[in-house]
Amino acid sequence: MKTISRVLVSLVLVASAGIVSAQTAAKDFYVEGGLLGLKFKTSDSNDTPKLARFIVGKDINANLAVEAMGAFTVDKADGLSANELGVFAKPKMLVAKDTNAFIRVGAARTGAGGSGSGHITRAAYGFGVETQLTKDVYGQIDYMHYAKSGDLNVRGFTVSVGTRF
Repeated sequence: MKTISRVLVSLVLVASAGIVSAQTAAKDFYVEGGLLGLKFKTSDSNDTPKLARFIVGKDINANLAVEAMGAFTVDKADGLSANELGVFAKPKMLVAKDTNAFIRVGAARTGAGGSGSGHITRAAYGFGVETQLTKDVYGQIDYMHYAKSGDLNVRGFTVSVGTRF
C-alpha cells in the first residue's frame, strides 16, 4: 500500500510541475498581420498595390527568430495585383524597455498580376522596430526590399500588430 501511495504522490507532483512550467513557459511562437504598401518601381512605371501581410514566427532565443511570410492584394494599383511568400531569419536587439530593433534577412517570391505577370524569387532584407503594447500584443513597423530584377525594384513599408502564444 505504501508503494502505491508513493507512486500516486509522485504522479501528482510530476503533473503539477508540468502544469506550473506550462504556465510560466516563455511564449516562443507569434503571429502578426499588417498592411503592406508594396512599391513596384521600374524605369517607366511606379505602382503601389496594398497587400495584407501575415507572418508566423518562432523565437529561437531572445535575439533571433525565424519567420514564414505570406501576403496578398487587398487594393490593386492601376490594375496591378501582387502576392508575396517568404522565409526569414530575424536577428533583433533590445533598444529600450519592451522595444526591439531588428533586421530581417531571407528569400521572397514576388508575384504580380494584371499589367505585370510572373514570379521572381530573390534575396530579401529589411529592418524595423517592434514594441510591446500589452503583455501578449505588440506593434511593429518595418521596411523591406523584396526583389530586384533588371530595372524592377520591389519594396515596401508595413505596419502590423501581432500576438505571442
